[in-house]
Amino acid sequence: MMGEPYGEPAAECRELSMVSLHIQSVAVAVYLLACLSTASAQPVITSGPNYCCGSIGEINQALTATGGNGTYTWSLVAGSLPTGLSIRTDVPNNFPAGATAGLIGVATSAGTYSFTLQVVSGGQSATQSATMHISPLILKDFSTFLDAFANAVYPPYQLTALNNAGPVTFTVSNGALPPGMTLTADGIFSGTPTMPGNSVGPSASQVTVHVPRSISLDK
Repeated sequence: MMGEPYGEPAAECRELSMVSLHIQSVAVAVYLLACLSTASAQPVITSGPNYCCGSIGEINQALTATGGNGTYTWSLVAGSLPTGLSIRTDVPNNFPAGATAGLIGVATSAGTYSFTLQVVSGGQSATQSATMHISPLILKDFSTFLDAFANAVYPPYQLTALNNAGPVTFTVSNGALPPGMTLTADGIFSGTPTMPGNSVGPSASQVTVHVPRSISLDK
């Protein structure tokens, strides 16, 4: 308005400025809340860190994690994996649900290996210092056994360890044998299975072979 002195704005202008500021602050608050709600939790590695023992030969060790956005990318950031193994995503069907990567391959050299794994998910990462022992001890036997039939005697099968430094002791370290079947300490797999099913002998249940100096083999 002509002749009106400069200074405090008119009431209507003042009201518009306040409304504009109020709308802008709401928009900022909504934006911040949206950013906070979409941020992913930091992933947590749930497998390891001691990936126990394997033997020279085929190894399939699942890598698992929680948190993040549910999609995980794994990498080796320090140390060395056992010779012949690598982080792979072509995982076997018997891996836990949600496991999309693993330490997979054919181990060729015995020893204890130390390494650091990293998993990235949702823009965040986690690391793990891990170890894996590869034993020179191996099982001579095939990975699958003859089919058994419910309520029929299964012919005794003798498991044989190779490269052992002395007497060995066989135990089931994971899972369970089919009902009615037994595994003796000297490696005889036998019995009369009482229930049909897909569970087979020691190959599916993991046989641990213990030798002097705590060298062990999961097979």
